[in-house]
Amino acid sequence: MAQRKKIGLIFASGSLLSIKGNKSIFFVDQEKDIEQWLSEVPEVRLIAEIQTYFLQGEGEQFELASIERILEILSRESANHDGFVVLVRGEQMIRAAAAVEFMLQGFGKPVIFTGSRYSPQAIAYQDIRKIVKMGGLGLRSNLINAAQIAVSEDFPATAIMYGNKIMKPTHAAVNDFQAMNLYRSVDDDYLGKIDFGISLSRKKIPVAPAASLRTQFAPGVFFTESMYLENNAAFAGKPGKGKEPILVLKLRQNETVPLERLEQLKARYRTVVLFNEYYVLDHTGVSILSRLTWPAAEMKVRWAHTVYPDRVEFEQALSRDVIRESIQV
Repeated sequence: MAQRKKIGLIFASGSLLSIKGNKSIFFVDQEKDIEQWLSEVPEVRLIAEIQTYFLQGEGEQFELASIERILEILSRESANHDGFVVLVRGEQMIRAAAAVEFMLQGFGKPVIFTGSRYSPQAIAYQDIRKIVKMGGLGLRSNLINAAQIAVSEDFPATAIMYGNKIMKPTHAAVNDFQAMNLYRSVDDDYLGKIDFGISLSRKKIPVAPAASLRTQFAPGVFFTESMYLENNAAFAGKPGKGKEPILVLKLRQNETVPLERLEQLKARYRTVVLFNEYYVLDHTGVSILSRLTWPAAEMKVRWAHTVYPDRVEFEQALSRDVIRESIQV
């Protein structure tokens, strides 16, 4: 008799289910809620043996530390499961999944992100049946499909499974918050789709080259969309004696940083990274990052700073297409 597949199911928000004929909702806010929650989706236990990991409830803030805890669970429990499903609420899913892509390169097993797009507080003031009719609470079907992918030996990769699309996290962007497919792939290249079953774009997704698994981000990376840091509370006050490590400044298309302001930033930060999703005009003495989504850029910088504390190696890492994160358009 064949041994049953095993899935690690991580609860990190995004657990909102419609129950009782779409007249009510249920979600995991404490570890004791998990068993009842699973009883509402019995199909998942038919797919595989489920081991659950409670990271945080719906009422808790999802932070960078939450992503580090996901990384730690995946790294620690890798040998115990055939694959993983990670539940994260919609607005944080791309960041979390992109972090796993970068920090756990060569992980070698399916890590499938899905989850509800709504918080319980958002649902409380809306007509749940109207939302369901519009396709807004598709967690049940998303979870079942994610679990099926998580036990596939042909999919040793990290992905987002939502609606009828399977996509690479570093290529994902929010499509329409009200649509069945909450996310789209910005280059229109998908890893697979759901159409009367799961259809992968390739018969077998290749395993990424092995790398050291990292579960903690090095501190000292600051992100802003304003070049005038006094407008950003995160940069208030005078710099200390030593330079802050890294500033990532998101620019508008064709925006340039005035020379005087650029020199002020370079005086304060060891490395200044200028980012635009499409193209950054030439600036002297800074790193340039483009042809990426903003979540992918954030996690690429955090990963590179963690792995390469040396400035030259860090800048070289930024210039490489490390995990095929670059957008080819």
